[in-house]
Amino acid sequence: MQPIQSIPAPDPAWLAHPDDLPRSAPGLGLCALPDWGLLSVMGDDAAGFLQGQTTGDMQALRVGETGCGAFCTPKGRVIANFRVVRVNEGFHLLLAAELVEAVRQRLRIVGNKRNGSFETN
Repeated sequence: MQPIQSIPAPDPAWLAHPDDLPRSAPGLGLCALPDWGLLSVMGDDAAGFLQGQTTGDMQALRVGETGCGAFCTPKGRVIANFRVVRVNEGFHLLLAAELVEAVRQRLRIVGNKRNGSFETN
């Protein structure tokens, strides 16, 4: 058995267009995550919007950086936790696949009450 090795961080530019990721990037390992889903929140106000809806500090993240957070009920009960990466146009959130649609609907309801533009994909 080989010891676990750290994987060097890829150039953050590929995060905006993962299809452009080289197929043979040295030192980079990719694997399927079928139990996880991707939710993208894009737009000029994406950082401010997510800052008010999550436990994470979205405004502190720079393009290419990742962080963690959670969506909670008004009483503070966790609905979903996620891993987030900031891209040029907004944020990609990785969370449990079965929770993506529920979180998307919740964000749309709250987002419709805000001024500014954002979209979930």
